[in-house]
Amino acid sequence: MFSTILLYSLYFLIAYVVYLGYLAILKPFLFWLKYRSYKNVYTYPYFIPIFGDLWYHLNDMKNNRAHYKHKLDYADDWNKHDLKVRNEGINCVLQIISNKAIEEFVAYQPTKIDNIIEYRGITKCVPHGFINAQTTKKTFERRKLFTNLLNLNKASLMIPGMIARCSEFFDTIEKDKYSNFGIKMNNIIFNMFMNVLYGKEVMPVLAETRGYINPDNSIEQVNFCEFLIRVTNSHVLQNFNPCTTLFPYLNKYNVINPYKRDWKNKDVLYLWFDKLIEACVDETSVAKQVFKLEEYTFEEMYEDLVTIVVAGTETTSRTIISILYYLKKNPEKLELVMEDLEKHGFGPDFDFSKLNVDDILTLEYLPNAIKEGLRIDSPVVEVFNYYTYDDITICDVPIPKGTYVKLDLYAGHYNQNDWLNPKEYIPERHDPDSEYYKKSLEEGKKPHTYSRRSFGHGKRACPGQTLAILKIKIVLTYMLSNYEFDVDEDLLNNDGAGFGAGSLIEPIFKIRSR
Repeated sequence: MFSTILLYSLYFLIAYVVYLGYLAILKPFLFWLKYRSYKNVYTYPYFIPIFGDLWYHLNDMKNNRAHYKHKLDYADDWNKHDLKVRNEGINCVLQIISNKAIEEFVAYQPTKIDNIIEYRGITKCVPHGFINAQTTKKTFERRKLFTNLLNLNKASLMIPGMIARCSEFFDTIEKDKYSNFGIKMNNIIFNMFMNVLYGKEVMPVLAETRGYINPDNSIEQVNFCEFLIRVTNSHVLQNFNPCTTLFPYLNKYNVINPYKRDWKNKDVLYLWFDKLIEACVDETSVAKQVFKLEEYTFEEMYEDLVTIVVAGTETTSRTIISILYYLKKNPEKLELVMEDLEKHGFGPDFDFSKLNVDDILTLEYLPNAIKEGLRIDSPVVEVFNYYTYDDITICDVPIPKGTYVKLDLYAGHYNQNDWLNPKEYIPERHDPDSEYYKKSLEEGKKPHTYSRRSFGHGKRACPGQTLAILKIKIVLTYMLSNYEFDVDEDLLNNDGAGFGAGSLIEPIFKIRSR
């Protein structure tokens, strides 16, 4: 009896190993081989089994680079093609590269290309949120709801609260000492966000601490913002864990660490969100307006709000860090930003308690510096996977039903057909009145509608981009008017530095009062 059980167990093990070999090696290889025959589809010269594209991400991190910097190395080659083969463990993905391919991709949404619920990474935390759900009339209306609630007219009414949170944090930041400025910026943006979404009455709840389980299983007491950022980053990093794609059930059911540990932390965070909702009493806050709506379930609205907080805090904070970093690397551009601020009356003596949206909209050079920061170091370098629900063709390349597709949000920003000197930080390229813009046109470099990709395109474009840009302008205007800053010299000289989502590069900055 025992020998029979042992024999069948051995058969099962052999069958499972063969099956894994098919999923992790043979299937991706055949996918890679199939699309090598299309001249407008980029494939790496060599097939890398199991790790696939993850190998390039891991190699970047090993060499003290942002995990996506290899995209810059390959950008010229990629941008000569419409599509790219991307292997992620057992997942075979076609990445959309060219502007023409994105245009055709958008035209297929949502009937033939749409989102697919993937229980991995950060989307596993919000399976019912609009960021993860398939496009239906209801989910589209939910996205539209948040776009309307976070538009410029409504967001501008929240400027006093944003300034108050900004002032509080810059007043308490330790001056004249190098430290991780990303943590501080996360706190500033997070509290501005929570002020808009839940009202100032929830601030005491945000100041409380909870025990976060670290990778070494030690427990550390941290506040809400730090807890949220750690939960977010830990789930983002799951995407680069080979087990996530090779053994998806380990991830889906949180069988082992880091999935098990990360999920426990997520549960603590959600209980904290429950307390946050109880403390929300501001009738003008976004949360109060959302939960009054009867056409959506509590679970849907709850996860949509969590999605907005998670996505908005990290991306906005990282964008500001990138802009400051590149301004410091290009001091002549920082000087032009300062001249723009001074020209419009901003400085240490400006009364920010009276700031309004018109003051922000009068700025001329700073908005272009922001656009250039979003281009040269996009806060999000890849979107979540999409899925083909029918046979389609993009740029004459047949893509069968059931194929994963993904938009490129990074390499296109370095397309030499669209941008003059794309590897350089030049805000003037966004100013139609500048000589550089005119020179770009003379050399045939005119950005396409899909050349700017930081906020995505189509029905899945970021619903909070208006609020995000407003916050970026407010924080930069306030900070640069009142403080000077320095960047750690080693970091400044690191050509592999980048601060997009998932980057492990720490922004070591120092600020001092003007």
